[in-house]
Amino acid sequence: MSQQIGVAALLDQPGSRSLVMTGNQSCLPPVPLDDEARLAALASYQLEYGTTPPALQQIAAFAADVFQAPIALVSLVARDRQYFKGQVGLDASGTSRDVSFCAHAIMGPDVFVVPDATRDPRFSSNPLVTGEPGIRFYAGAPLISPQGHGLGSLCIIDRVPRPPLTDRERRLLTSLAELVMERMEQQRLDIERRATLARFTSMAAATPSAVVCADADRRIVFWNAAAEQLLGWSAAEALGQELELIVPKRMRAAHAPNFVRFLATCDVDTYRGRTIELPVLCRNETEVPAEVTLSAWREDGQPVFGAAIRDISLRQRAQADLLHLAHHDALTGLLNRARFTDLAAKTLKNEAPAGLVLLDLDGFKHINDTLGHGAGDTLLREIASRLTACLGHRGHLARLGGDEFAVLLPGTADFVAANALAEELQQVLSAAPFTIGFRRFSIGATAGVAVAPAQGHDLDTLLSNADLALYQGKATRPGSCQVFAPSLRSDYDTRRALEAEVQRAAERGEFVLHYQPQIRLADGVLVGAEALMRWRHPGRGLLTPGSFLSALEAGPRAGAVGDWAIDEVCRQAAIWRQAGKPLKLGVNLFSEQLRTGNLEDTVMAGLQRWKLPGEAIELELTETIALSHDDATLRPLHALRKQGIGIAFDDFGTGFASLATLKRFPLTRLKIDRSFVSDLDTDPHDRAIVEAVLALGRGLELNIVAEGIETAEQEIFLAKRACDEGQGYRYSRPCSPKEFSALFSIENY
Repeated sequence: MSQQIGVAALLDQPGSRSLVMTGNQSCLPPVPLDDEARLAALASYQLEYGTTPPALQQIAAFAADVFQAPIALVSLVARDRQYFKGQVGLDASGTSRDVSFCAHAIMGPDVFVVPDATRDPRFSSNPLVTGEPGIRFYAGAPLISPQGHGLGSLCIIDRVPRPPLTDRERRLLTSLAELVMERMEQQRLDIERRATLARFTSMAAATPSAVVCADADRRIVFWNAAAEQLLGWSAAEALGQELELIVPKRMRAAHAPNFVRFLATCDVDTYRGRTIELPVLCRNETEVPAEVTLSAWREDGQPVFGAAIRDISLRQRAQADLLHLAHHDALTGLLNRARFTDLAAKTLKNEAPAGLVLLDLDGFKHINDTLGHGAGDTLLREIASRLTACLGHRGHLARLGGDEFAVLLPGTADFVAANALAEELQQVLSAAPFTIGFRRFSIGATAGVAVAPAQGHDLDTLLSNADLALYQGKATRPGSCQVFAPSLRSDYDTRRALEAEVQRAAERGEFVLHYQPQIRLADGVLVGAEALMRWRHPGRGLLTPGSFLSALEAGPRAGAVGDWAIDEVCRQAAIWRQAGKPLKLGVNLFSEQLRTGNLEDTVMAGLQRWKLPGEAIELELTETIALSHDDATLRPLHALRKQGIGIAFDDFGTGFASLATLKRFPLTRLKIDRSFVSDLDTDPHDRAIVEAVLALGRGLELNIVAEGIETAEQEIFLAKRACDEGQGYRYSRPCSPKEFSALFSIENY
């Protein structure tokens, strides 16, 4: 009686989930080495707690009938139990794994047969043998998953012994087991498909992209809310329609054959998808540029095609804007230098003819500086508009930067034609003034012209030659149009060579200062000197500024050389002061020294280093410097003037400086240029100019120095008219500090 109770407990009754482990522990079934992976594979079929699939029940019944067996089971071996999903002749849901015959069957690929369990030491004491259901014969074909795991078996059981199965019977039982596995795999795929579809539906509902799916007949089978919003049709309207619904009409003729071709060549099971850009048609007949990501899969064995559609209108507009910004000047909308260079390089391929015009505005900097950059920007836009209207489609117009414009004329190799167009552009700028706010301005331009291939086969050469012509025009006649000539290149090469040599001279310390005395005209006393730069050239001897100063000013070392000159003048002033000659020494400034903003620090450092008072030195400015700097750059001069340092205006009257310029600068002295002094004896106009400057100086309480005095008559004329000091060959040529000391008997030098 107790044995019957134990056996009954081992057999799970329908609906029961209790498991009992009894029996001989030494006869426990073996466990596969990969049992955890096998159990995970079994769980994917989701059969343990569900209802028995009808197909599995039918196969179990078929096996019982074919093999004339009272019991047939589809048994699946779980971690602790085996459970039945198809059974005939046994009213139980499963047993403990410990007593399971099927746990042995899963250990190999062949049919597992026990002819008489009572004679098999592995099973003779098994409660399922000694008690109900009284198993004597067992044959089980393993259920092997696609991954090779034994999940369970299809088994037949008899209560009486039987002979081993024949080969035919083994094959039949194996085939039935394979059929069970096929039905199980189909159920697993259905479960996976439903889960995938649920995930897909959930994701499609949440995604901002329009998702449209179609079957192999191009019929729409899925249409999410984003598709409704983007394309305009509701899901109810779109489902069942052909996919051509969203294909632009101009593309429909090609769409159907393309789809058929894709269907014929696409391996749905391995297709990894692709992303393309193409327009889609909306309900309102408008086309939307879209990024379409295509995919393909199978549902119920049939191919399904999906498309995630994203509106890229904004992205395309942004890309177009970025491309425009990359190729065009942000201020004027004209081509920028990069795009112009690219166009020109393509135009000049294979020595194709083309003309190049460079335009540089005259007077723009003054407007920009006085009215501010806002007004300057407005003016540049107006200029660009005029040039564009004038040029039309005859060439490509670009703003290269600042106030410089360029025009490329494809097919124009005649410099006369290019020159004529340049003059036409100049004329359209100067024909009428520009209005900014309540102000009107007249703007002109200087032009430089070069043509290919005669004056340059490549863009760099052509640009360089046109730029040389422009430079020549700016230097000689602003507002003119200059055509490149080979002599400009040779002059430029000579100038560049000199600039390079001057820069090397600065690095090697080849510059020296000579001094020209300044005499008080009232009594002939030496009161000061002007320091004048000389170049002690290693091959050409001592050179005056006329041969190198412009090259020095054009290079990067001008500021450093100017700072050296200030310190050197301070040093020399200290030497002469110690010798009993407290002279005021003048030193000429370079424009670069005002631009850098270090002038005040440089001067004060020199004075402190050599222990000098401010009145020991004087800074001399030319009109060119005066006209090229705004009030902000003049602050150091005002600060230095407060320290007692003199500020002189050199060569006054030779340039374009106005009387208003004199008010802006903290001047202490005016220097009358030698060009007005040299002909005082013979030219009444020079005499009048000199007298006017002297009167102006007295009125502004400025000291006056006359340069270029060579004769006693000139000296007498100036002294009678209260000119304070004189400078020139009458007293001495510029000379070295040693010669200067000897000339004026300065001892202990």
